[in-house]
Amino acid sequence: MHIISPEREPLTRREPCSAWGIKSVVQDILPWIEDNLDNERIRVSTVTRKSGYGHSHFQRVFRKQTGYNLAEYIRTRRLIRAAQSLLFTDKDIMQIAFDNGFTSQQTFSRTFRKYLNVPPATFRKRHARRTQQPRNSVIFAWRCLSGAEQ
Repeated sequence: MHIISPEREPLTRREPCSAWGIKSVVQDILPWIEDNLDNERIRVSTVTRKSGYGHSHFQRVFRKQTGYNLAEYIRTRRLIRAAQSLLFTDKDIMQIAFDNGFTSQQTFSRTFRKYLNVPPATFRKRHARRTQQPRNSVIFAWRCLSGAEQ
């Protein structure tokens, strides 16, 4: 089963793979990934199965379309959402970890530190001067993650 956007008709099998709308499948699967980031069981195999394409083929096309391999994309989106929560909520770090699909606070802290070179609590303190959530908090969180807002 392929995820086809409602505006398009399914194509026949005789058309080449690129005509099957794999780009559209990637675009269609991104909101599903976003909606399921809090599910600790979401894995690359889950996403590729959901897409209806072969594992390797979908991974290749996903990377070509987004610039990220699928696992890296999921991890990055989870970390961005976690950073947003750290910056703009008073939630406990353990709750933020669970809300973003991490199985434990330790796993979350280890991953956060690995990618940002700073533990979540330090990240929160470093950016605590932020009192109001900016209009585009995803971009702001990404800049904080990348060090542009130091």
